[in-house]
Amino acid sequence: MSTKMSARVVRLLAGLTLFGVSVALMVRADLGLASWDVLHQGLAARTGLPMGLLVNGVALLVLLLWIPLRQRPGIGTVANVALVGLALDATLALVPRSTRSPVGSGCWSRASCSTVSPPRSTWAPASVPVRATG
Repeated sequence: MSTKMSARVVRLLAGLTLFGVSVALMVRADLGLASWDVLHQGLAARTGLPMGLLVNGVALLVLLLWIPLRQRPGIGTVANVALVGLALDATLALVPRSTRSPVGSGCWSRASCSTVSPPRSTWAPASVPVRATG
């Protein structure tokens, strides 16, 4: 394998690992998840299986849907199926559950933290970028 290719593979593996870590941190923060992660979290709650295993399982099922399309997955797709769920489960095992306090959750959901809560109409979920005003 050439040096350029090995550097790309290292970046791919690091990026997928960090992606799994970031999903786990969003789960622990309890501030909301992306649509696919909501599916995985719901399946985990219903089945009792680890969320990371379900991330890998759903990704594998989606990959199987490629068969009728006659598409061959690349190394990045296969690595995604294998790594993201593993990193997610490992991070969930290491990071404790958050204890949500009104001040803490307000700080996470706004661009800036202050002791005064904004009106309810200015609140936005964590997945929506918020611009600081003032």
